[in-house]
Amino acid sequence: PGMFTPTPERSLPKRAPKRTVSYTIPLPDDDGGSNSSALKGGQHLSGPNADEGKLHKGHPQGHVLGVNALALSFQGPYADRQPLGIGGMLFSGGRDGVVKAWDLNFSLRCIAASSENSGSQGDSAVSTGARSWAIDRHKARHKRPQTSLRASRLVHSDWVNDIVVVNGGQTVVSASSDQTVRAWSFGMSDERPAVVGSHLDYVKALAYSEHRSMVISGGLDRKIKLWDISQGRPSGGPIACFEEFGDASLSSSVYTLSCNAQGSLVVSGSPEKLIRVWDTRAARQLTTLSGHTDHIRAVLLSSDSELVLSGSSDTTVKLWSMRMRRCLSTFAQHNDSVWSLHSNHPRFQTFYSASRDGLVTKTVGAGLFADEHHTNRRPSIDDGTYISAGGGIGGNSGSQGVVCVAVAKEPQGVIKLVAADDTYIWTATKGATLNRWLD
Repeated sequence: PGMFTPTPERSLPKRAPKRTVSYTIPLPDDDGGSNSSALKGGQHLSGPNADEGKLHKGHPQGHVLGVNALALSFQGPYADRQPLGIGGMLFSGGRDGVVKAWDLNFSLRCIAASSENSGSQGDSAVSTGARSWAIDRHKARHKRPQTSLRASRLVHSDWVNDIVVVNGGQTVVSASSDQTVRAWSFGMSDERPAVVGSHLDYVKALAYSEHRSMVISGGLDRKIKLWDISQGRPSGGPIACFEEFGDASLSSSVYTLSCNAQGSLVVSGSPEKLIRVWDTRAARQLTTLSGHTDHIRAVLLSSDSELVLSGSSDTTVKLWSMRMRRCLSTFAQHNDSVWSLHSNHPRFQTFYSASRDGLVTKTVGAGLFADEHHTNRRPSIDDGTYISAGGGIGGNSGSQGVVCVAVAKEPQGVIKLVAADDTYIWTATKGATLNRWLD
């Protein structure tokens, strides 16, 4: 029987849990970054409209992780070189928590003493003193400028989800999954990014009203907050939020925001399939626009506050009339979720859209649907005046219609896109690359 006596258990040491490294983020350079020949990435630039001059993947000046946010500026410190006719800056925010400022080195042309009328021509022109500037398209097509890194800063401890350029192009305000909104003056490399304010959950979207010097933030805490960035920070602390509003329903997280120039109206998109319109002065909801059948990923508000453009995970882009509170037209050029929209035109005569499958399209003539005086009967897709990204031309040969063409194709979903003067397009994806495309 002794042979069946159980052996006493030996106390074995506990095995340490297996640890893996997901990724590493290098510390930012002390000098804020040095010049380089072009943007990081560009390996995927291909096709007849792909731009030239790029950095190879893995260049130390680029982002380590995917890029979530892009913004353009044609003013600020770089505008001091306007007598030389060179300018333009691109800002990027990544999942590595880093915000970067890139010199675009574009040849600019003086177009007017004021930029108020430039929007109808599709120019991203800005006024510098008594002059306004836009990209010289002739020089841009014959001599493609090389992009160089101006500055780089680790601003957040989590993903950067959105950025806006304020203070005459000298400051970048960023929203992050670390639940904060921060401001970084990239021209002052020694200055630490200032905390503008915070939310109770991820901050997903920003909008900026230059007339009121007001930044608007929205996040997954279902709140929209207004920040007066013209006010000084008390004892270096965050700016006091002077207004806060939102909807308490569980599905009303804020995914995207847009506002008019005066900052009096804000439109927001959420997973509840509704576009909400807010009056910032009264801090109340004015109305909702319903028609999408899935999450709303991108919204734009026209300069005159009469039109709204929205992109959704239901693969459609919709144009809305604020006056009539209804959808004017639905654009179905995408086969996957629409993630980003951009337009330099005050009433969306031309707009760009990008989707999860990497397709970037340009739609021209969308303003026809909003122009009540164009014809007695509104144009529609059923009239055959619409050209899809992969289809042929329909309708009468002499009719003026909406034209939609594919201008770029990324191998991954395009999270954010921006465009300048209907000449160049920049795209950001889940990969650590920024690509520039010639329109």
